[in-house]
Amino acid sequence: MMGERQAGLCPDDAIAGPVGIAAGDDQAGIDEADRLIRTWPGDPHLHFLKGSLLAALAQYEAGEVAIARAVLIAPGYEIARNTGHPILNRDMGLLIDEARAALRAADGDAPMSSTQQLLQSFSSRQTRH
Repeated sequence: MMGERQAGLCPDDAIAGPVGIAAGDDQAGIDEADRLIRTWPGDPHLHFLKGSLLAALAQYEAGEVAIARAVLIAPGYEIARNTGHPILNRDMGLLIDEARAALRAADGDAPMSSTQQLLQSFSSRQTRH
């Protein structure tokens, strides 16, 4: 049922909806992507699509937020992480630097919080672009 949240990925034929709509009206495509995101909130492709449509309307900050959400959901989603999104890559580099600084400032003798563990994992695997 489309009104309920569903696990997994949105079917390709459903993703074709906002793509086709956006061919004539980017904002209507964004609205349709939002509707699909409410049903499949964990699908990185939908967030990337929304971000791309927002960028087409020169709504770059909102587009970056949507694309960043896609990367948070699926860090290995290369097109969202790397291809054609240098501003997001710059921001990811800044985030990595901030994570490393937060870890350096933490008390080395205290047990690590789950947030610190996440930051350590993130900062050790990522490199600046």
